[in-house]
Amino acid sequence: TEDDDGVERTVTLATGIALVERVVTNDALAHRFQYRIAGGVFREHLGTVDLIDLGDGTCLGVYSTDAAPDVMALVIGGATGTALANI
Repeated sequence: TEDDDGVERTVTLATGIALVERVVTNDALAHRFQYRIAGGVFREHLGTVDLIDLGDGTCLGVYSTDAAPDVMALVIGGATGTALANI
């Protein structure tokens, strides 16, 4: 969905947990995508995906996450690692 604050999407993890994400940045020129998880067990969250052109027809995908409480970064990192491995 989209409102004045941007685009929101709901992602359901393999565990069945549904997370509401708000897209913060979707920049095709910078090859960057950022989102925040709204509410739930997170006090704060920012996920960033950067694609870096390696100049040989390939790219490197880099995912980073900041979360509070800190332990939630491990939860998101594990789920994201699985997702990236399946791309």
